[in-house]
Amino acid sequence: MSALETIQKSAQSIVTICEKDRLTKADKDSLLKLQGEIFTQIDSLTGCEACGGISDLIVSITINTATADLCRECGIQALNVGEIRKSGQRRRSSRKSQSLKRSTKATVQESKSTVPSPVDLRARIETETGLNKATIRRVEKIIEEIATPMNVENTIQYVASEAKIAKIKVEDGQLEQVVKLFMGSDSDG
Repeated sequence: MSALETIQKSAQSIVTICEKDRLTKADKDSLLKLQGEIFTQIDSLTGCEACGGISDLIVSITINTATADLCRECGIQALNVGEIRKSGQRRRSSRKSQSLKRSTKATVQESKSTVPSPVDLRARIETETGLNKATIRRVEKIIEEIATPMNVENTIQYVASEAKIAKIKVEDGQLEQVVKLFMGSDSDG
């Protein structure tokens, strides 16, 4: 059963429970369980980089050094055409948008060069802190799971406590440096 079918089935079960005249504690527990199932299935859904559609079956395809996560239909189309067309590659016919593209091209290239890729960032953190890749990824996952944005100091405190709970062997100085590098506020330069 696909994720979308599971979501639909859970939603129908919720509606069935809510249609009762009187709900019990068991009904509330069932509703919470169904809500959890729905959230789990929603988390498994991902977006197609070509059409923007959401699906539970996304395939990563590489054609001529271009890689994209595509849904079934866009993947088949990309294989037939022999190239990957992401949604940002659509051509615009108006001259105004073309002149706008030319004027912003230099600023876009500058901003791309200042943002390191995740792989480069992890490699930099590995060389600067001496931590192994697995530890760096575990700390990165803790940072990504933070529900709301925090300032650097609070994030360091939170990650330190979560690292202790997860029994990640990392010194406080290394942890602080990793968090600052991931958050992009490296004060050392």
